[in-house]
Amino acid sequence: SYAAANASAALGDASTLDSIDYSELMYMMKEGEMFDEHLTQLRLKSIFATVNQGAEEEGGDDDEDELVYEEFLDVLAMICDAKVPEENRGGEPFEYVLHSWLQIQFIPQYKRLLVEKKKGLVKSKIN
Repeated sequence: SYAAANASAALGDASTLDSIDYSELMYMMKEGEMFDEHLTQLRLKSIFATVNQGAEEEGGDDDEDELVYEEFLDVLAMICDAKVPEENRGGEPFEYVLHSWLQIQFIPQYKRLLVEKKKGLVKSKIN
């Protein structure tokens, strides 16, 4: 859904439907109300750039303007790391923190949004 948010700008380029660019990611995070004192827009931009730079250095995806699925997973982990700082993890390993954050916050929030979009309760528009 969010990878297609900017599809009209791609002028029918279907290859952009399996990746997400920075504006689509920003839209997704705004719509999901993910920004707070720990995850700011500047921090998200840094995360996006870091993941893309790492993928390019490893010889993976060479499009620094788009995230492929594997890169998106890395971005999600880094977003969780930002939103749940180490001092708030109660000594739990990051893998448990990530799993909990995905299951309790991230997935339910976006499932709800996608259901609302399908019902026409939320208008999809990238800003």
